[in-house]
Amino acid sequence: YLAWALALEGRSAEAIAEAKRALALDPSNEALNNVYANSLLAAGAVGEAVTHAQRVVQTTTNPRRLGFYAGVIGLGSGDVS
Repeated sequence: YLAWALALEGRSAEAIAEAKRALALDPSNEALNNVYANSLLAAGAVGEAVTHAQRVVQTTTNPRRLGFYAGVIGLGSGDVS
């Protein structure tokens, strides 16, 4: 939750670092993967955000998470129609 709080405060670099640390402990945590992808996007690391979202979107059937990952992919590709 620290990564999410940092992301909400606009502290993208810190959010990314915290999410990476947490993902090292629990790489399958969908909430962390979402925070990580969105923090990358907010920090301007668009390619890395899209790549991460494309990788983890294949690991979930959760409609909410699918929507979050699709949002990152859409925003990253510039096609949100």
